[in-house]
Amino acid sequence: MVGYPPNMKGRLVNRLLGDPEGILGPPLGGHIARLKFKKHLEKDTGAREAFERQLKEEQERRRAQREASFPFQFGGIAVSNVQARVVPETAKGLVEYFLYTEAHELEIEISRLRPWWEVEDRLIELEALQKVLLEGTEAYDKMQADFLMAKQGLMKIL
Repeated sequence: MVGYPPNMKGRLVNRLLGDPEGILGPPLGGHIARLKFKKHLEKDTGAREAFERQLKEEQERRRAQREASFPFQFGGIAVSNVQARVVPETAKGLVEYFLYTEAHELEIEISRLRPWWEVEDRLIELEALQKVLLEGTEAYDKMQADFLMAKQGLMKIL
C-alpha cells in the first residue's frame, strides 16, 4: 500500500474487506511468523521439547500463583473453597450441600460429585435432559413456524 499514510492502512483494509465502521478493529499481523514457528517446531525436535518444557513451566508457575491465593491450608497444602468442603454421604445431606453452594461454584461441584452418583441418578438426569431438549425443539419449531407465517403475511402485503 504505497502512497498511504501508516495510520490509513488499517482503515483502507477494513473498508476494502467490508468493515467500514472499524468494528472488528485493526487487522492483526504475525500470520507468516506463526506459520514459520510452527514449521520450525515440526522440524526441530529439540526446539519443540524446549518449547513444551517452557509451556509446562509457565503452567506450573500459574498453578503455584493460584494456589498461593487459595484461602485454606490443610497440612501445608493449599486448597480452594471447593476442595475444602466435605461431601455428605446421604441424599438429604447432598441436597443441603447443593443449596448452600454458591451459584458460581455449583457447576464445579456437580462435576466433582458426578462419580458419587448412582445409575438411577444418572438415569434421572438423562431423562430430565431429554425432556428439556424435547421442549426446546418444540419451542424452536413453533418459533420457526411463527416466523414463516409472518414472512408469508409480509409477502402477501408487499
